[in-house]
Amino acid sequence: TGVQTCALPISQQVRQWVVEKTGVPSARVDIPPLDSRLRVTVCAAGANFDFPFAGQSLVRVRCDSPQWQVFVQVGIKAVRNILVANRDVPAGQPLTDADLSVRQVGSGEGIEDRSAVLGRILKRPLTQGRTILATDLEDSVRVVRIKASLKAGSAIEARDFALEDVPRNSVPAGAAPGVP
Repeated sequence: TGVQTCALPISQQVRQWVVEKTGVPSARVDIPPLDSRLRVTVCAAGANFDFPFAGQSLVRVRCDSPQWQVFVQVGIKAVRNILVANRDVPAGQPLTDADLSVRQVGSGEGIEDRSAVLGRILKRPLTQGRTILATDLEDSVRVVRIKASLKAGSAIEARDFALEDVPRNSVPAGAAPGVP
């Protein structure tokens, strides 16, 4: 419970109390408009606030003098961390960790999982700050590209090849994508 003694509108008092109680930033606390027919007098001794039920979707505001009680609906907006372009990235380039930044959003489209985009190739260029969407990414395949000429029967060492992600439609016929 909490007590506040001010003449602010009820919705502002509730927002302030929820911020103090939960530590959630004020911008994430959503309070729908109260019924315009509601008339609440100033609470002389200070209003008491609490979450009367499990969860934090309803705040009870009570006053002892004059005696009244009102319930205020409260929503706390969820935050998602989505990936955005950290810089301008041209089409055809595989995305690297250096190309990615995170932005917090309350809603909307966007990819959250870094591993789902690393190494994926862009269908179109991305400008700095643009949200990365699944439709921006080619369907790619990881392939082994031999970097040097090899003799038949010789051992292949790590320096002889590189792993690359290429668009699925550019994998040559007869290649075996997905073979370790």
